[in-house]
Amino acid sequence: MTECNLDENLEYFKIILKKLPVAISVSDTNGKIIYVNDEFKELYNITNEAVIGFKREEFYIQEDRDRIKKAVEKCKLDGKSFCEAVSITKLPVMINYKLIKVGNKEYISGTATNISEIKEREEELNFIFENSRAAMVLTDETARWIKVNRAFERDSGFSRNELIGKTLRNQPFVTEKTIKALNKFKSSTIEKRVESQNFIDVPAKNKNGEEFIHSAYQVPFASGKSVLYTAIDVTKDRQYKSNLKKAIFHIGSVLKKAAQGNFSAKVNLTSIADEYRPIGENLNKMIANVQRSIEKIKNKEEELNFIFENSKAAMLLLDKEGRWIKVNKAFERDSGFNRQELLNKKTPEQPCTTERTITALKKLWEFVINQKREAETTVDIPWLKKDGSTLIHSAYEVPYGIEGEGRLYTAIDVTKDREYELNLKKAIYHFGYVLKEIASGNLSVKVDLDSTSDEYKPIGEDINKMITSINRYISEIEKRDLNLKSAISIFGTTLYYAASGDLSKKVDIELLPDEYKSIGENLNQMIESLDKLLTTDYLTNLLNRRAFYQHMSVKERYGSLIMLDLDNFKYINDTYGHDVGDETLKTVAQIVLQNTRDGDLSVRLGGDEILLYLPRTNIDLAVMIAERIRILIEKKGISASFGIAYGKLSDELIKIADNEMYKAKKIGKNKISIYNHLMSNKSK
Repeated sequence: MTECNLDENLEYFKIILKKLPVAISVSDTNGKIIYVNDEFKELYNITNEAVIGFKREEFYIQEDRDRIKKAVEKCKLDGKSFCEAVSITKLPVMINYKLIKVGNKEYISGTATNISEIKEREEELNFIFENSRAAMVLTDETARWIKVNRAFERDSGFSRNELIGKTLRNQPFVTEKTIKALNKFKSSTIEKRVESQNFIDVPAKNKNGEEFIHSAYQVPFASGKSVLYTAIDVTKDRQYKSNLKKAIFHIGSVLKKAAQGNFSAKVNLTSIADEYRPIGENLNKMIANVQRSIEKIKNKEEELNFIFENSKAAMLLLDKEGRWIKVNKAFERDSGFNRQELLNKKTPEQPCTTERTITALKKLWEFVINQKREAETTVDIPWLKKDGSTLIHSAYEVPYGIEGEGRLYTAIDVTKDREYELNLKKAIYHFGYVLKEIASGNLSVKVDLDSTSDEYKPIGEDINKMITSINRYISEIEKRDLNLKSAISIFGTTLYYAASGDLSKKVDIELLPDEYKSIGENLNQMIESLDKLLTTDYLTNLLNRRAFYQHMSVKERYGSLIMLDLDNFKYINDTYGHDVGDETLKTVAQIVLQNTRDGDLSVRLGGDEILLYLPRTNIDLAVMIAERIRILIEKKGISASFGIAYGKLSDELIKIADNEMYKAKKIGKNKISIYNHLMSNKSK
């Protein structure tokens, strides 16, 4: 009996029944019909007046009345519903009666279904069952197979005639794994008579003896005594997943070993499915490539270590904390300290560091530490050598590491160069003072040779000899007062200009009396020597920057200006040493001097940068001269880039030519780039 926990208002219950899409009648326990819904009236083509208040048996044919009456009485006694096929107003229907309660009252509810519709639905269901792509099996209440569709025949390889009428355990495709899997359905479809909650993988053997796997689902039907088995063939999918799992495990183990640095492990291609072999092959290739890359990195590291260790330039490597983690032989050589005395200490803690060292290094740290970029220029760094003397490095720093946390210090020893420059300044100052005194008529002064460095002592000796000669000649010509005054005047004028820094003025020998001509010649030689010392680069014999800018200030000049810079000169110094770099500069300077004319200015501006000024020379002739020099340099195995500009000699013209030279480097080096305000910019 079904009890309905609504209130006792039958009208509310009728509203619910009215909305149901099946034909329903409600009668009291005496069989009197009290309500039919619209579906009922439409099914039997009847009105309320023709049915309400009548006994339900009156609508059945005579042979059905007793059977229905007994069934209704049984329904009232045990509360169970029943289903019978009857004819109502000669229409064959399937009637289902059920005892219900509304409030405290009992009623008999009847649901009618047209049997012809049921047969149509059965044919439709049979068509769906037979033609479903899913494998389907129907069992009866004794668990025998009563229906098998074509999809199950296809999956198993067995015909339905080989399967129908047998229980599961007697089926030819069943294995122990099949029984074990299907037992999982037992608690739901067999014991509880409800549909299974999940799909279950059911393995079996097809007619060829090969395993196939169904992803199956079971639902009970016919009061839960029979079972409908529905499944799809997932054999390939499960094989794919199994192969995938094996491949992932095997490839994963290889990748794990590779991640730990073991690159000897390889994917065993025979142990994984065909579809994953390309992945295995690619992984093996990747591991082989990584191995080769590691070997290259190791070789490169060894090469870089060799270059670092054997570089002629002093080199240091500092970590992010500023500790010295690497020192090369050149730094040991320059400083006198061995690397064990220097490693793992910060710069302020080093035995070679002084306050002057830190002050100078801060100019590099502004770029490398604060801005994480390489320094814009070299800086002179003074260090304290082990023997207590001073070492001066012309140094450069660049950041290294992923975020520029470390630093690479590179430097060349310029101690002798700076000592030379200092001695030169002292000599010029001392010689200038002596010459100025001589020009003032004080011939008692002498050059103090003890305070003059060795390389300048010959000049000092010449000056002293000159003073001695002058004094001797003065004493000799005192008798010849007129000639003496004339000579002194001429000498004085020349010496005055020399003392003022103008070494272009020479003694006019023709104006001197014969007895003073040798003195004039000696004085001219001395001035020429001093002029050469002050205006000529000591390494290349080219004019130096100071002399060139003096020429610029004399008068307005127009002509062509050639700027050349050696390509890869730093590489030559770093690889072969500064001695080779110096010889390379000398070779290029000699070629330049041999291919310029009287009146042309050949200047070493600094480093490996050389300037040629060709007065009153048009751009075409300048290009010819530059090309000739470039070819001659190239024949010596040296490469240089040229920039050419024409116009008034000025800082602006130098800057334009310098820019053109850098353009030549950018377009491939060993090239000439030309600028002329009268023509468009072009490169050769």
